[in-house]
Amino acid sequence: GNRRTVLAAAARKHGASVTVIEAADRLCSRAAPLALSDYLHDLHTRHGVGLHLKAAVTEIRAGQGAPLAVSLANGPDLTADAVVVGIGAVAEDGLARTAGLDGADGILTDAAGRTEDPAVFACGDVARYPHPAWDGAVIRLESWANARDQATACAHALLGLPEPPVEPPWFWSDQYGVNIQIVGRPPDTLGDAPPLRRAGGAPDRFSLFWLKGDHLTAAIAVNQPMDIKIAKRLIAAAMPVDTAVLADPGANLRTLLRRPG
Repeated sequence: GNRRTVLAAAARKHGASVTVIEAADRLCSRAAPLALSDYLHDLHTRHGVGLHLKAAVTEIRAGQGAPLAVSLANGPDLTADAVVVGIGAVAEDGLARTAGLDGADGILTDAAGRTEDPAVFACGDVARYPHPAWDGAVIRLESWANARDQATACAHALLGLPEPPVEPPWFWSDQYGVNIQIVGRPPDTLGDAPPLRRAGGAPDRFSLFWLKGDHLTAAIAVNQPMDIKIAKRLIAAAMPVDTAVLADPGANLRTLLRRPG
């Protein structure tokens, strides 16, 4: 989902007319909470991207007057000079399975990249391991930061050094000059409590925070990179936070990093 919106933004930046066809009922539904999907919808609409949600492509064929025609099951035919089909990624774990290692869309490891064979390690997008942000569920985490952090953990394990703590997941995207960062695991169901919002003085400057009790679990920042840096430290250290400070755009979030006493 994020790759489609990034591609759409890049194409618009270069002057192309862009239409996004999305099978889900909102943008980036698998990776983003509703609040971020709504913001991305507004951002792309403001930049002239046509959006077709809950849409299914039935056919792509040579068109008349344009190279390609795209038929939708529940919408008008569209014409295009180029069509990019985003179908996601499947882990290339065939070699590992041939070698007798467990795998199912990824190579099963622990947080340090150890497989069931003590001589074999795996890390990055291909590794599937229990992650504390998902309550220990075994997942594949496709992100640059995860690949970096897992590589560090693998190196520590290979050298017999203590394993570094598992870092909170961190993702980012740049679209239309807007920097979007996510740390932690925002809720992925619509029934979860809405986030606490910290205004930034402009439509494209704000932060969203999710808490469990008085502990931060996730944050999203739009053009507010310092908020993410502080949120990452608060989540990693499991430090209690003052929600009044989080919500106050005039407050210095660094004060939340000072332990009482």
